[in-house]
Amino acid sequence: MPEHVQEAHAPVGFAAPVLPRPVGEPERLKVSIDNNHCELFGLCQQEAPTVFDLGPDGRLRYDANPKAADGPAVRQAARVCPMQAITLREAR
Repeated sequence: MPEHVQEAHAPVGFAAPVLPRPVGEPERLKVSIDNNHCELFGLCQQEAPTVFDLGPDGRLRYDANPKAADGPAVRQAARVCPMQAITLREAR
C-alpha cells in the first residue's frame, strides 16, 4: 500500500457506520391509511393498483407491506392523495 494512503479503522468498541442504501436498491415501505382523512377518491389505486384497491363495496383495501418494486408507485400515491391520508415508513 502506498505511504500516502491510510486505511480507515473504527476505534475498538465502536461500530462501523451504517452506509446508506446503494443507489438503485429498492426500499421496503410500510403503508398506513388514516381512515379519518381518506375520502375514497381512489387516486392511490390509479397510481399503485397492485397495492391499493377501492372495492365495489366502497372500502379501501391495501397491502401494508408492499413489494420493494412497488415503492416508487406507492410514494407517488402518497404524494397525490388530496387528503394526505397515506403515511409511509421505511420497513425494517
